Amino acid sequence: MTLARDIPRHVHHRADECIYVLAGVLVVEFDDRSLPVGAGGFVLLPLGVPHALQCGSDPAPRVLQVSTPGGWECYLEDLFEAGGSVLTDGTLDPVKINPIAARYDLHYAEPRP
Repeated sequence: MTLARDIPRHVHHRADECIYVLAGVLVVEFDDRSLPVGAGGFVLLPLGVPHALQCGSDPAPRVLQVSTPGGWECYLEDLFEAGGSVLTDGTLDPVKINPIAARYDLHYAEPRP
């Protein structure tokens, strides 16, 4: 898939996430660090580790993403079905995503008031 939008900080409570970068640069934020991962690079994000994903190149990075156990594809289907309703000013909005994400034991960090 192509990372068309930055993915805000979130945590998976059910699945480990593995990302292999096929092309471009993906920036992975975790533990208050930013790690640029280029083509051929691999990242393992164990469940319970808060992280964010950002586009680090133009064109946007292409990645192969695997979550285990399965079910991630159902979350993505629900997210795509929600369409623009999960965006604010063209950016993924954690407040709007969390009701969908909660069904898949995912949680996006929401801005503090």
